[in-house]
Amino acid sequence: MSYYRELRDFILELKGDVAFLSPRERWFLKLLEDRGYPLEVVKQGIKEFYKALRKERRATTPLFLSFPYIERVQSRYSRKKPREVRIDWKSRFREILEKVKDLIPQDFKNLDPSTEEEAESILRDLEKRLLKRLWDNLPEEQKREILKKYAPFRGNEDFFKMLIKTELFRLYNIPQMSIYVS
Repeated sequence: MSYYRELRDFILELKGDVAFLSPRERWFLKLLEDRGYPLEVVKQGIKEFYKALRKERRATTPLFLSFPYIERVQSRYSRKKPREVRIDWKSRFREILEKVKDLIPQDFKNLDPSTEEEAESILRDLEKRLLKRLWDNLPEEQKREILKKYAPFRGNEDFFKMLIKTELFRLYNIPQMSIYVS
């Protein structure tokens, strides 16, 4: 079964009396799949989100509001995953630096993390600086288009930021900046 179909069936079961997902909900699930969120993480996050809602509110509450729950589960999952599966995090770290070195004016030779957590922290910091630099260099007209495109999600700040980040990474063809996502 595909990622979307499995999630759709799972969500419809949790919602109860709903027969289909809205276009916005389908788009949200596609976005999560494109960003590389594992199926079990998304399921668990959505399950925790619906568990926090009263049963009668489940059918009418927008699915994208589950994003903070999915992020929390993703955080727990990413800390647990390296222990279960050994990854060559040093080579993955170097690969990512190699792909973004032209976009960030910095000397990467002195970046030599000693642990996976340190490598992930360095990549998060570089990602923040890279996003700021890309956003600042974007023409004003293109900034307005992006902000207008995602205006309905402004109320959920974390999700709004993730949408803009995804858009910038898509525009500049930048890979996920995490040693845990390939």
